[in-house]
Amino acid sequence: MLIPHENKWESDTVADLIDIGTHKLFISTSGPPRRRGEPVVLFFTGAGAPVATVCRLQRLLSEYFRVYFYDRGGYDRSERNPNGSLDAQNGAIDLQRLLGIIGVAPPYVVVGYSYGGIAARAFMELYRDTSDAIVGLVLADCGTELAYQMYPKIPPAALDAVGKDVDLGELTYLREASQLTDEEWDTAMEAVERTAKQIGKGEEIYRSAAVLAWSQQCSRHALDPWPVSVIRCNMAKDFRMIFDEGVKRGQGTIQERMDAVDFLELFRTYDDDVRSIQLRLSSCNRYVVFEDAGHDDLFRRPGKYVDEVRWVMAEMRNLRRDRA
Repeated sequence: MLIPHENKWESDTVADLIDIGTHKLFISTSGPPRRRGEPVVLFFTGAGAPVATVCRLQRLLSEYFRVYFYDRGGYDRSERNPNGSLDAQNGAIDLQRLLGIIGVAPPYVVVGYSYGGIAARAFMELYRDTSDAIVGLVLADCGTELAYQMYPKIPPAALDAVGKDVDLGELTYLREASQLTDEEWDTAMEAVERTAKQIGKGEEIYRSAAVLAWSQQCSRHALDPWPVSVIRCNMAKDFRMIFDEGVKRGQGTIQERMDAVDFLELFRTYDDDVRSIQLRLSSCNRYVVFEDAGHDDLFRRPGKYVDEVRWVMAEMRNLRRDRA
């Protein structure tokens, strides 16, 4: 049932910087007006990727759902929290405060991409003792606690040396595949540059993953019975392309190339195990593998990821109906 809305953040297309007390955060919303009791979709971007880079995904999701895309502290127009580190846990608290200020209460369906999966699950942890606040989760080629424990640096220094100055996006024609307009692309690249200047290497990715690991979400099936979709792309293919292009250019010492190959083999061998562990978050789950796609597939084929949000929403509604 549609209800009259006094809150523009649940009915209109809005984008603004919101003061949460300590600093300001940028958030935008679009899509159909929220219905009574219906969950809304919250999207968490990957490391260094402000929401301007996923404008096409937001457009497509908005055709079906009320969605919220926000920039973490230090990203693009969002200010850094002067009182906290740039970790997923502080970011989750910031977002919870932001949603409270604009009057957007649970339930939520949460979508994370890349490192955004750690950030999304840190947000989920805030509602550990709140029944049915988070009623669905999509993890799009996300990093996991185990991955950050296995690899001290991704990619390692050896692969960085061999692949120095190799631009994977240019190599694979990301600009063309993104289908962004010139204005959208320029806006996105400017946002990425601003973000890089503002956060530098200050984002506490590994510490965030370690703190999340202590919560034992997978072993306690933290989201049961709500649906979880886990998507795995072929990031090993990306690393191999960078390596091959670097070797073609004559880069890296023999030892660096050998170390890089060791990493490539390790990553290729265990990547499926590292990602699929997220399925244990709920007994209602599905695992989608895009073996032909690299890590940036979300920017190339956002419709595939919209499909997974639609699956989660459909399963969530089925569970609610069965409970009624």
